Amino acid sequence: MEGRSEAAGEGALEAVLARVRAGDTQASDELFVLLYDELRRTASALLASESPGQTLQPTALLNEAFLKLFRGKGTEVRDRAHVFSLTAKAMRQVLIDRARAKLTLKRTRPETLPQVDIAVAEFQHKAVDLFALDEALQALAERSEQHVQIVELRFFAGLTVEQVAEVVGISARQVSREWTLARAFLRGQLS
Repeated sequence: MEGRSEAAGEGALEAVLARVRAGDTQASDELFVLLYDELRRTASALLASESPGQTLQPTALLNEAFLKLFRGKGTEVRDRAHVFSLTAKAMRQVLIDRARAKLTLKRTRPETLPQVDIAVAEFQHKAVDLFALDEALQALAERSEQHVQIVELRFFAGLTVEQVAEVVGISARQVSREWTLARAFLRGQLS
């Protein structure tokens, strides 16, 4: 019985994905509902690694990422795994955009800021780290787009090696090797 329900769920997902590819904005809302629980867990895991004082909630991160991906245009999505890959990339971009906004806030004259904003800004040192990581990922992209995809899926989406292997279409063993190489490259860039 459970197998039939799962198959029906996959069929429904495929139908919604086809409508998303065709530019049906209502279908992107349906896709969001279908995958919401899994994607929200991913956003929660990502934000758990952020610095104390983080004001962005998992739901807000997920909503912003999904809007970035699916509003106003047809998005080419192949399958469930591809949606996770695209969402991880979008969450990375949302975090980078927010970090830039916080740096702008830090540059504002302190006397013009409410005290609570000054206190929150003090805890936002991670913003600089996100910029450095983004630059390092751009350098890595010049060498290997696949390495960047693996980093985004592991770090930003919180997927396991096995889940990344499914998304990328390579073996888990190869993902482990590529993940090790990508991390070594990033460590060199960030130090």
